[in-house]
Amino acid sequence: MDLKDIYHAVSYFLIFNISGPIPFLSTRDISIELAKNGFASIYTGSGAEYDGNLESLQRAVMDAQRNKRGIWSNGIERMMNPSDYKRAIKAGLAF
Repeated sequence: MDLKDIYHAVSYFLIFNISGPIPFLSTRDISIELAKNGFASIYTGSGAEYDGNLESLQRAVMDAQRNKRGIWSNGIERMMNPSDYKRAIKAGLAF
């Protein structure tokens, strides 16, 4: 398996929001790893599934927020969550 194959597999998992470890890459959950490093917020809208990892995800996001990693680097109050952003775009608010 080459890097291109790995890239496509990871992209598939991210695009289709598949929770859990990515087979053949690691036993670590990519959702939790992204959250730990400050590259994720938790979707809480209808249809959200966490594969039993909600508490772990919440702890990882809180740790990233506290340590101002990734999208939290400017502080919690300056971060717009995806659902608020989507509402603002639909309402025609410019950024």
